[in-house]
Amino acid sequence: MPSEPIAHPTPLPINPRVTRRRVVGVAVIGIAATAFASCAQGSSPEAERGRELDIERTSVVDNLQATETARLISGTPRATPPTTPEE
Repeated sequence: MPSEPIAHPTPLPINPRVTRRRVVGVAVIGIAATAFASCAQGSSPEAERGRELDIERTSVVDNLQATETARLISGTPRATPPTTPEE
């Protein structure tokens, strides 16, 4: 005895103007806008404090580079004197 076919609802027509590319584009723009908005938080005094901390960090790096350079230069051996031929 054959079974009767199941009645499926007709699918809604897909709007051709809404494509996957547009959906992805809107999603990327939304993510970028969220990222920019989260980076824009803060105040002017907080920014100044951060700038001063960055200046101090740069100063420390310069001092470390100078120390390392001095250590390398001071560790260079002197040239050996030329040997004199023995008679």
